Amino acid sequence: MFFNNFKSKSHYVVFCLYLLLIITHPFKANSIPIGGITKIIKGLGKGTDLISPGSKMVKPSVTDEAIKKLEIPNELNTNTLLKKDATRDEILNSHGIGKIDKALDGQNVVDAVSDKFTGDSDEEIINTIRIALWTGRVFRSSNVFNQPELEERLIIQCQADDDLFTFTALLNKNDNENLQEQKNWFLLSQHFPNSKLTIDGSIIRNQNANNVKSLPKQELIILEDTDEYIIFSNKVAKGQNYPTKYFAIFVDGKFLYLENSQGTESPDYIKNTLDTKISKSKHMCVKKV
Repeated sequence: MFFNNFKSKSHYVVFCLYLLLIITHPFKANSIPIGGITKIIKGLGKGTDLISPGSKMVKPSVTDEAIKKLEIPNELNTNTLLKKDATRDEILNSHGIGKIDKALDGQNVVDAVSDKFTGDSDEEIINTIRIALWTGRVFRSSNVFNQPELEERLIIQCQADDDLFTFTALLNKNDNENLQEQKNWFLLSQHFPNSKLTIDGSIIRNQNANNVKSLPKQELIILEDTDEYIIFSNKVAKGQNYPTKYFAIFVDGKFLYLENSQGTESPDYIKNTLDTKISKSKHMCVKKV
């Protein structure tokens, strides 16, 4: 019997609806054969969910899920600083730096996710020149930056010839405690080309100068960390041997910015010529309150 195919009340309802369609629209009855209906009903009896036999449900990879949860910003060119109550992770995220505290689905996905953030950087070269565990010694020893106290989020504005930079240092207040557990970060937070910082803290841009694109927010790498100065740079791009932009901040607040557009000058060259260059520099940094 055909009615033996019904295994639940829901199947009976489906069949009644089919009969109603035949009665009210007899001219369309041939468009859906009885065999097709019985297959649908049998399929419902097996608990299928509109997925034909053999279909595969694609599950997002752990890496995709991780990146989605990080809410990676699509645009890092904004010159907006986060509010003072922003968390460390929010600050890092706004600079395009992903951080996962817990493994997802029981898998360690940090390596997979970090590739999305390093972009075109050559991590192998970077690891040979950077100081991974630095403390920001110059900020601790300098009255320019540690008064009235050394802040865990230190914001520094530095003026070059035609460029104004804002750097963010995320520091541990104790330079020895938990250094392995909570990494210090040095970030480029703002870049204003063809701009000057006035005494009252406002920024004036030279509208007649050539239009230069602002550098995006990014992580910077530390090359030298002493009580007298800190040297840092942008990351090394793939296909280049060295960074293209070097910076140095001194204990008295002096600032040095060196462009290395061809990527030919090594960090050692910068270190060896530092004294000569800084003696000629009139550029300064100030702590942004």
